[in-house]
Amino acid sequence: KSVRDVTTDFRASRDNRVLPCVSVLRNADEWYYTTGGIARVQASGLSQLAVANRKFSNFKITATLKPISLNSEVGITFLRVSCANEKGRQYVLSLTKSGVLTLSYKNSTIWTKRVSITDNGLPVQIERINEKLWVYYGEKLENVEMISDVTLASGYVTYFVNNGAGAIFNDNINSIDTDWSDING
Repeated sequence: KSVRDVTTDFRASRDNRVLPCVSVLRNADEWYYTTGGIARVQASGLSQLAVANRKFSNFKITATLKPISLNSEVGITFLRVSCANEKGRQYVLSLTKSGVLTLSYKNSTIWTKRVSITDNGLPVQIERINEKLWVYYGEKLENVEMISDVTLASGYVTYFVNNGAGAIFNDNINSIDTDWSDING
């Protein structure tokens, strides 16, 4: 066969070319850039940074979460139906200043872990491939929890700080939807 006889389909990689664009949902004046990330100053209530220009289905999210004030909660919501002003409609990974890491779905707790937070915060990684979800956490991402029945097709991602000051460092979202196939012949 010649090269002219090969048909290439790039539809699977089309969405991977859209760069995530982050926008603030509520209380934009409370956020500021800091070395390696973004932080929210002392405040009350919920404020979120939303990646509102694309949905993710298979992905890897990495970040270092750092609650700063006593009652603050910092986290990531993912596989969201919309980027509404509230959190908790889909999956929520949250960390409190007291060292409680929680994964919940539709306001129901899936698991809760007691963790040690260093002065730099707690590194986390969320990886979703097909119907499986892995949450890694710890200084070297050495701890892992797996969920095997995640059936939502795709959704939005947000970072949030609730009830006080907090920071998100080293954040990155990678779409891993591209399906490469070998063609022989």
